[in-house]
Amino acid sequence: MAMRRAFFLVVAMACAVTLGLLVSELAFRVAKRFVCVGRGDILFTPHPAVGWTHAPGRGGWQHTCLGYEFEFRNYVRINSKGLRDVEHEYQPAAGTRRVLLLGDSFTEAMQVPHELSFAGVLDSGLGDAVQVVNAGTAAYGTDNELLFFETEGSRYQPDLVVLVLSLENDIAENHPGIYEQIYSEGGMEPFAKPTLVIGEDGKLDFDHTRLREYMAANPVDELGRPRSWWRRFEGRFYLVRFIKRLLGFDDGVVSVSLPPYPVVVDVMAVPPDQRWEQAWHYTSLLLDRLRGAVESVGSRMVVVVVPSRNMIVKRWGGDNARPAGGKQRWDPLYPRDRAMRLLRELELPAVDISPALAAHYEQTGHHGFFDFDPHFTAEGHAVVARTAMPFLQRHLALAGGNGPVPDAATGRQGQQP
Repeated sequence: MAMRRAFFLVVAMACAVTLGLLVSELAFRVAKRFVCVGRGDILFTPHPAVGWTHAPGRGGWQHTCLGYEFEFRNYVRINSKGLRDVEHEYQPAAGTRRVLLLGDSFTEAMQVPHELSFAGVLDSGLGDAVQVVNAGTAAYGTDNELLFFETEGSRYQPDLVVLVLSLENDIAENHPGIYEQIYSEGGMEPFAKPTLVIGEDGKLDFDHTRLREYMAANPVDELGRPRSWWRRFEGRFYLVRFIKRLLGFDDGVVSVSLPPYPVVVDVMAVPPDQRWEQAWHYTSLLLDRLRGAVESVGSRMVVVVVPSRNMIVKRWGGDNARPAGGKQRWDPLYPRDRAMRLLRELELPAVDISPALAAHYEQTGHHGFFDFDPHFTAEGHAVVARTAMPFLQRHLALAGGNGPVPDAATGRQGQQP
């Protein structure tokens, strides 16, 4: 009798604890709809060729907090092929032209509904005969975008490949040392990805050693789900992840003293130091190899250059000296000018979004970015789409050999830049 009573007591306690956890999880989920705490849902998974990608078919809420208030809150659905987009078959429908966007989180646009992102606006604005495929993925540099196109992007058989070059951090992320520093400043382990190396012949290659080690330590199934039951468990429950962070067990995160300014700001430093000169050189090699990969499958490549908020608001401009002293200063226009010069040298057609955003800021007082989160608002996405539309129309027509077509905005015959 005593054993039976003890058994039922243990079962009752286990049920009570389980019920308490479930109620707490439910309360936490409800509270997160009104109070901004923690991070957004995990929508990424390791990838053996690229480093990481979106987990196919996964969905979840994304947000940025200003105190306990939401700066934005948006539900994101990943399609079955791992893109932040609607469903797309690899084979385009008969009579349909296809545009493939390669980019980072500015292109991915998790901060706004898909239809309000510049990818979504372009898809609807270019007409029913043109389909825009959004392959933007957070934290991608030009190196990830190159590897994605070589292993996956070319399967979409695009007529036009648009590289969205983000001056916020793409140049920085193309340099292995600066890439590591970006994450170490925030007390985080950088995402594992193939490491760019330069051979004795001056050509670039990739070392997959570190990525293979990470993949071996963090195996996933064919749907990008962790094979570890604990990883799946904590991925499903906000409360578990919250308690881990509360107890200081958040994976890959350590306590650090933040620097007075982030290393990515140094992309505006004039003159660039040796590391940044290397970063620009690596970017040039990556762009050239990507153009070769695009042309090898019969497609055409163009570039859309988007600035950071600092380059429009010019917070770090003028005569501001670096806090560490020295002869360098920050020039908000330097990255744009350097990027456009590089693209002319490579003979890659490009459109610069900076003047349109600057004019919009001057006319409306809205710079097109969130105040805390560095990404575009829906208003900023609209400016990007409106500026890029006629440029893409011209090059989409040229990609098909049909000659120039009227610009959507002006009705005039477009000419290749």
